Amino acid sequence: MNRYNSTFKIKAAKSPSSGNSHRDSLEASRRATAAIPRQRKPLQRKAKPRKGRKKLPSIKSLHKKAWTQFSIFIRLRTADPQGFVACVTCSARHLWNSGQIQAGHWMHGRLDFDERQINPQCVRCNYYWNTGVNAAYSAFMAREYGADIMQELVLLANTKRNKYSREELQEIVAKYKGLNESRLAAMNNGG
Repeated sequence: MNRYNSTFKIKAAKSPSSGNSHRDSLEASRRATAAIPRQRKPLQRKAKPRKGRKKLPSIKSLHKKAWTQFSIFIRLRTADPQGFVACVTCSARHLWNSGQIQAGHWMHGRLDFDERQINPQCVRCNYYWNTGVNAAYSAFMAREYGADIMQELVLLANTKRNKYSREELQEIVAKYKGLNESRLAAMNNGG
């Protein structure tokens, strides 16, 4: 039966012939998709390794490896036979590998691999800025190295900055890896 509205025509819904209208529509859609042949995806071949030169490590990755070895060296350099290191600014003592001692810069962001410029600092002094830390580090530098070396480091920091070649970084990694292994072996043997 058709009913009409004043603006548009509304038809009554058709009653299903059987009680399984949903099942019937699913079967119809399966039949329709079964008639369409499936397209096969092309086989993806794995890339063959290139012959010839090896890919060189990036400067960034070499800098990270060099910093890891250098940081270990700095912390082991002043460690006592039990492995404890004192912070140069507040004198707190921690194990060298506890995560509480880091290799702290006197001038941040410059001369990452100068042994005079980097010394053990606790996390609190290295990361959390307070007014006494820079003065304490400068006092340590003056006491340990003197004003002439401090001026030399400032001049070197302004010229060299943190620009290292791939070869320099590879040499740094090799040098400090060897020094760290020998220092750790000495500590493990009791002295």
